[in-house]
Amino acid sequence: MSDAIIGIDFGTTSSAVATIDSGVPSIISDSAGREFLPSSAFVRGDGEIFVGYEAVRESRKCLGSGFNVGSIKRLMDRKMDFRGLEKGVSPLILSSLILAELRFVAESHLKQSIDKAVITVPANFGYCLLYTSRCV
Repeated sequence: MSDAIIGIDFGTTSSAVATIDSGVPSIISDSAGREFLPSSAFVRGDGEIFVGYEAVRESRKCLGSGFNVGSIKRLMDRKMDFRGLEKGVSPLILSSLILAELRFVAESHLKQSIDKAVITVPANFGYCLLYTSRCV
């Protein structure tokens, strides 16, 4: 069990993970040196789910149809599945995948497993940015 505790800011448009080293807080960068992760998801037409930068990259490929979902944290209070997608793809599931990606970034940086985190609590619910991406 690790004694490291990370802090996660789960933002509406982007998220970040941080730690405190020798009393100084610092944001943890991913392997590409990026400090922030887009708080978005892309669900491809075949049901495969991508989050963060992978979601942005996959949605730009535009291979058929899929769903881009932003402002996910504002939907967490809703019991909903996104139309046209497999059952179980909910705002809660998509949010958990973003948080898992941030945990992975922290574990890779700290070179240890993370068992504890402080996560910012979403303040606003009810706004959704959802659109369908289709190739023309």
